[in-house]
Amino acid sequence: MPLLARFLLATTLLLAACGDDGDADGDADGDAPAPPPPTEAGTGAISMGGGALGDGSITVPVAQGLLDAQPGATVAWTAFTIDLGEGDTVAGTGEAGFLYVVAGRADVEWGEQERSLGPEEGVLVNAGVPFTLRATGGSATVWDIRLRPPADGAAPDYAPAATLAWRSDPLQDIPPLPLAVMALVTVPPGGQTIVHTHPGPEFIVVTAGRIDYQNAHKEALGVGVGTAETIGPGVQVQKRNPYDEDGVFLSLFLVDAGQPFASAARFGGADGANPEANLASLDNGARVVAVSSAFGGAALDEPWGGDSAIDGDPATQWSSDGDGDGAWIEIELAAPAAVARIGFWTRTMGTSAEIRSFQVVGDDGETHGPFALSGPADMSYFDVEFTTQRLRFEAVETSEGNTGAVEIEVYAADAP
Repeated sequence: MPLLARFLLATTLLLAACGDDGDADGDADGDAPAPPPPTEAGTGAISMGGGALGDGSITVPVAQGLLDAQPGATVAWTAFTIDLGEGDTVAGTGEAGFLYVVAGRADVEWGEQERSLGPEEGVLVNAGVPFTLRATGGSATVWDIRLRPPADGAAPDYAPAATLAWRSDPLQDIPPLPLAVMALVTVPPGGQTIVHTHPGPEFIVVTAGRIDYQNAHKEALGVGVGTAETIGPGVQVQKRNPYDEDGVFLSLFLVDAGQPFASAARFGGADGANPEANLASLDNGARVVAVSSAFGGAALDEPWGGDSAIDGDPATQWSSDGDGDGAWIEIELAAPAAVARIGFWTRTMGTSAEIRSFQVVGDDGETHGPFALSGPADMSYFDVEFTTQRLRFEAVETSEGNTGAVEIEVYAADAP
């Protein structure tokens, strides 16, 4: 894809993520999901900003832009702390990266652009672009974050007194001419992100409080300020905060601008999860008979359509068109079954479009439930006992809006 087209796509995706009102899907009323923008591979709205990673976290985009040169084969995010007295100026050029104000204020000029930055604000500076950094209104502390060779621990020539703040592990599988994104994520006490993945390497560093961190390969509890983690492309990850104060971390990404920025996912081995035994699966012969509605009038097999709730892909989801408590989806299994366990994963838009409890109606018209969901982070499972071929899942209590489902599962009594 030509660089200009990639830039326009990246800008479109970021606008779809953030919107003027801060809603995750960039809609005017804060309720309707934006239709998936075109992408090079697959479709899906960028999931970043506001409560897009679940209403238990807040994501604030800090800076973003396409890199105009491919990073080296072996690079790491490396941050140096630059301390400036009032009026002190630093000028130079360097590798691609970000300038991020930790404390105070600083004016930045780079290329033909300029901006005054306060705490927790930053800009992307591409490789070889001259920049000037000057403290204003007092002293300032700035992180100079660059994609440098991991073994290079020397302070940059333009700031020889700078000290090393932190460094990522070497970044793996960087997409061609990636979209570089910096975001600040706050997880309040009792909150958590959904389990998700990114189409490129992510790096996080905790800047305030503590969080519990888990990815597909490890779990770390109570990680505090200065703790850093590097996450590979497509690796499931979640951050949780069981502590008494906000947990805050800075995230840096190098992602494919033609892919959804973040996609809902799940950790392997979840209770009840067995794709081969899941009767409510397109692969196992199940089908969606009908839904109360679908956003934008989507057909069952289109984005936001009912099939997205039984396709086994957490990156897709069925969204009703504003049905709220009136949302329902009816699924027909390949054959009658003695159902022993059902799973339901609600979609969410952070503060709306979330099903909090549901009920199920079988062939005989008997209603089972209601079942209270634990939240939008993953599948909730419930033990049941009835025989049926069709199951109508009906919302009971919701936060209104475009309610729907990420995935639905059904298991028979003899399921492994």
